[in-house]
Amino acid sequence: MERRSFLKASAALGCAATVTGCKTSSDEPNKVPPVAPVDEVMDWNFCTGNCASMCPLKVYSKDGIMTRVETENDDDVIDGENGQVQSRACPRGRAARQRVYAPERLKYPMKRVGKRGSGQWQRISWDEALTTLADKIQYTINEYGNEAIHFTQATGGGFISAGNDGKGGFAYPLPHSMRLFHLLGGFTATQGGYSAAQLRWAGLATDGVMRGSSYDQMAKSDFILAFSSNPRECQMAGGGNSYAWTRYTAGKELWIVDPKYTDSALGIETEWLPIRPGTDTAMIEAVIHELDENGWIDEDFVREHCMGWTQDTMLDEIQDEEPYRDYIRGLNDGIPKTPARAAKITGIPEETIKRLARKLHEAQRPFILQGLGLNRSKVGEQAVRAVMILPWLIGKIGKEGTSNGGFCGVYRPDAVPVATSPNFLLENKVKQMVQSSNIALAVDLGTEFNGKEHGLFEQLEKQAFMTGNRTPDKSLAMPIKFIWSACGNSLVNQTQGAEYSERVYSDESKCEFIAAFDIFHTPTTRWCDLILPAQMDVEQNDVGFAQTENTITPMSATSSITPAFEAKTAWDMHCELAKKLGIWDEYTEGKTDEEWKRQLWEERYSHHDDGSGEFPHYDEILEIKHKRFYRPGTKLVHKDLLPGTKFNTPSGKVEIYSMTLREMALATTQPDPKDKMPATPQYFTPHEGYEDEDTKHDYPYQFVTSHDKRRTHSLNHNNIWLAEAMQSAVWMNPLDAQKLGLSDEQIVIVESMSGKIAARLKVTPRILPGVLQKAQGSWRQLNDNGIDIGGCVNTLLGPFYSPFVKSMCSHTCRVKISAAPASIVLDKYQD
Repeated sequence: MERRSFLKASAALGCAATVTGCKTSSDEPNKVPPVAPVDEVMDWNFCTGNCASMCPLKVYSKDGIMTRVETENDDDVIDGENGQVQSRACPRGRAARQRVYAPERLKYPMKRVGKRGSGQWQRISWDEALTTLADKIQYTINEYGNEAIHFTQATGGGFISAGNDGKGGFAYPLPHSMRLFHLLGGFTATQGGYSAAQLRWAGLATDGVMRGSSYDQMAKSDFILAFSSNPRECQMAGGGNSYAWTRYTAGKELWIVDPKYTDSALGIETEWLPIRPGTDTAMIEAVIHELDENGWIDEDFVREHCMGWTQDTMLDEIQDEEPYRDYIRGLNDGIPKTPARAAKITGIPEETIKRLARKLHEAQRPFILQGLGLNRSKVGEQAVRAVMILPWLIGKIGKEGTSNGGFCGVYRPDAVPVATSPNFLLENKVKQMVQSSNIALAVDLGTEFNGKEHGLFEQLEKQAFMTGNRTPDKSLAMPIKFIWSACGNSLVNQTQGAEYSERVYSDESKCEFIAAFDIFHTPTTRWCDLILPAQMDVEQNDVGFAQTENTITPMSATSSITPAFEAKTAWDMHCELAKKLGIWDEYTEGKTDEEWKRQLWEERYSHHDDGSGEFPHYDEILEIKHKRFYRPGTKLVHKDLLPGTKFNTPSGKVEIYSMTLREMALATTQPDPKDKMPATPQYFTPHEGYEDEDTKHDYPYQFVTSHDKRRTHSLNHNNIWLAEAMQSAVWMNPLDAQKLGLSDEQIVIVESMSGKIAARLKVTPRILPGVLQKAQGSWRQLNDNGIDIGGCVNTLLGPFYSPFVKSMCSHTCRVKISAAPASIVLDKYQD
């Protein structure tokens, strides 16, 4: 897109005024010749916002300029024939035009000319940029080896979260980067992810699975217990999790455990249990104590299927260890885990805990689940496992209407995205992996970064994606010297310990070169040495799948929008880079992007065709653009539960006492002496936890982060429509605000031991007293006084990680709050 066209489109977003020119002596020369009207063009495309919905969009444009966006609305298939539903886009998708023409769009290749992080850039040509990038890659490999190359996790630029695999369509840059670096010999990958690393490990260590039943099973349940689950905001679009949550919880007895009264409650809940952050395990211990005290544990069921509840269920090699029932009763530590004890820790009344235990006992088909927020804390592994053993102790699992306490969602047909084919990704020959939230630490420590103390892993399988085993006997083979970011914002902004990360990356002797291929100038590109402009998803063609419950919609995404300035597609950029690196033939295999998409789509055809022949081949989907299929189904976790059932755990049983976690605890050490690694789910007080005496007096408030309706992670932060509609404020209870003399809408400073942010205050009873919360995803922006006026929550979080998996602890933080000085001016997207 030419500069004139881009500015014209951008101006149209922010200005509706007209200006009348002054009259001249002769009007005749000023007459503008009539312009023939241009018809508006409609293209189907995707909203690729990484929220687990991926709704179809109807993108309208005129003369190459995007004019408006509509959602799927061509028929009334809501609860219509065969129960199909439309995937109707939420405000994020409908505001896509504001993203395309946002002022932060990267326009040209740029190289850094000032100090790293200074934001001083010089425009260069694509040829110079790719030559520089190729030279730096080749130098790093020759000088240090492939282990010195890393690229960050990213979900921007065309992330299509379709299907259970959810890694992206052909427009998504990550698969292209993986293919290129695999051809060069590999790179140090990330392990675990930011969202669910602790849940993945703790779930597998308990009953061998991570996920629970599908939401439709709640319709058959007589009691629903949800911990930290907020699908109405986290996955609010279309006919997905938000729709299903509302549909299947209707009329049900629903108890929600969360320090925040979320939109997933809003009157449909029977009880809201506003628990203190990080204390869920203490409450569950008390529920189990009450179940045990009243004889409500299904001892025969537990003995058949579980290991670690009583001494006779312990394996021979751990007979000297404490079974979980003894811990709950306090036989060794002298502390029975009673409801009265838990009430003092959690803030949940003793009688409420007792009633909850009775409800679980009386329910015939309890549906117990957790959201991902529960796992992102210092005690995340403990909380995840505590929730997941509840259904087993009461013997109510495997029946219709039940779940295993894991993360749940809608049933989705397995729509496998095209670009994750092993034939495209190829194999990574570098097997070491670093926990995604530990990258700055790995750069800082170099070869001192190891698996005994830190998050060093080894890839499990040939094509494993973000999955590895802890390697306590190994260290980083080579310091990370080159970082590549492909449409992501995790280098600093989306990683815990933002202040620490910036200090690490400012030392150019550690990581010698950082480059990014991105859509916008972000807090990540600010710390790069070279940045390349990428096309947005709606600016290019792709193939993929939209999904709702029981429905799959294969689509051909097309675009009539002129791409902005010199932005390139992921395919074109990687092809040109491959040519500079001398691997163009290997990278392309002599195929165009269209030929690759056709091949990869047809590889998936047999997976999706149910024998009817109705599923479209590639040429057909290009012609029809959009076709909805009914794929009925449900997921009932452990539905074939029989005596003697073997589980995917070391003992073959559901492990209340985890042999996996025991082995990890014996092989690793903890930098933080307050961290514990018990093999059974146990509450403990971590650094900056509720009962932490070392921090609670200077920093009296617990601080938690959340997802909000405005954005998924940092995507859409710079969308001005969404910023105006949904303010990113710090929530505070009226009792706390009154005590400090703070008022609604006031600008405040929130300060932790790690940093300071400025934000507006929202005074609301929807947050527990003693707790502050703010949605994650705001872009970090420091003013001259070192205060983050962008309001990035990771500015407040230190570089601290969970004991077992070394993952994000975004809900373990203590802060203080005060009125901001009058001189504070917030970033425009936060105010």
